[in-house]
Amino acid sequence: GLEERGINAVIHAVIHRSLGEAPRPEDVKRAISAVITEIDRTKLRSVAFPLLGVEGATVRDQPGPLITAIVEEIVGCLRRMPTRLDTIILACRFPDHADLARAALANARERQWTPLR
Repeated sequence: GLEERGINAVIHAVIHRSLGEAPRPEDVKRAISAVITEIDRTKLRSVAFPLLGVEGATVRDQPGPLITAIVEEIVGCLRRMPTRLDTIILACRFPDHADLARAALANARERQWTPLR
């Protein structure tokens, strides 16, 4: 089962208000925040996030803005709330999605993880 692979829990995040509806960035952000809160409540130390909503038909051709919103929300949650998380993995199905995620992470690092003076 999943435990044999090192997976201790699966948290299902609902990102669509109704079946077939396109994911809204605000719903994806809400789901990410809820998942990070639940992870902290259950004292888990790592999480793998799929790129929530990126496979939807309405986003498939232009996934960049949603991937950026996902990365920004994860970073924002980590800055807003204390957490036990040691590791966050962005699970990307396609190489171009991984490239977009890397770019969003680099941008977030540049804007939000500036060294203290």
